[in-house]
Amino acid sequence: MSPANGHMPAISQLSQLTIAKTCRKCWSLVLSRLSYTAFSPRGPRIALAASEDLFHWKRLGLAKFVPANGMDFDEVDYTFEHFTSHHRLASPASPWERLKIGAGTPPIRTRHGWLILYHGVSEVGQSKSGEHHLCYSAGLMFLSKEHPQVVLYRSAQPVLAPLLPQERQGTIANVVFPTGIDRRDDLGLPDRFDIYYGMADNRIGVARLGLPEQLSQVALVDPPEAKV
Repeated sequence: MSPANGHMPAISQLSQLTIAKTCRKCWSLVLSRLSYTAFSPRGPRIALAASEDLFHWKRLGLAKFVPANGMDFDEVDYTFEHFTSHHRLASPASPWERLKIGAGTPPIRTRHGWLILYHGVSEVGQSKSGEHHLCYSAGLMFLSKEHPQVVLYRSAQPVLAPLLPQERQGTIANVVFPTGIDRRDDLGLPDRFDIYYGMADNRIGVARLGLPEQLSQVALVDPPEAKV
């Protein structure tokens, strides 16, 4: 995809992918939606595109959110598409994510529920010039199969943190940012997931995640009904 209208696509993820099987070894893609980060003079925004073959894409413009729970998005110049019925799913709860959290990989259904990896940000120190240094790590959540707004499990510690030199040094230091997930059904391993993530905003890395037999019986933090 090439820049257009002053927006530059950055790290992206495929979502809402509908696939129809047409024969034993032939698949037909019905519709694909792409959500990506678009940069403009007003800062990063969420934009959408659609494709029928994954090669040719039609831009749908910037996403638009309907005001909810006292949050007004009028100052954000979203057009064309909009989302409804959105609500808070989780907020920072652990030290490694105490500054902010955000989305990561698309949800993928497992026997424990919908699995998502998300990113969390914390401070790791202050330079002599007074500049604050941040650390981006990744945690995971399992959401209810029937009611995805319900968090069944949330990792108290990051499952992926910047430890390698390529993750600690780069365009932005100390960053691991998960954006892609692939369940390895092709290898006969439905409990293995390959996680693709940004390394210091400079490289793409891949990590392996194994699904446990059962989730740890740890008290949930920041349940959906919590007041924050």
